[in-house]
Amino acid sequence: MTLTDDLRREYQRLFATCEVDPKRRSKVWWVAGRILPNTERYERVTATTGVPWWFVAIVHSLEASLRFDCHLH
Repeated sequence: MTLTDDLRREYQRLFATCEVDPKRRSKVWWVAGRILPNTERYERVTATTGVPWWFVAIVHSLEASLRFDCHLH
């Protein structure tokens, strides 16, 4: 798949207009409440890898349940 300018704009539009399902809002806030206090840790990964800290945090949440005594692979 090629990321064309039109497709890039469409992805940006979708991202800018996405909303959290009200039924899941409390879960989103719970996860955010566990991620944000560790922003510095994620930023250290960003400094090494160039991957945005928030993406590292999301993957960490999905793959390691935000546990720092686990690894992502």
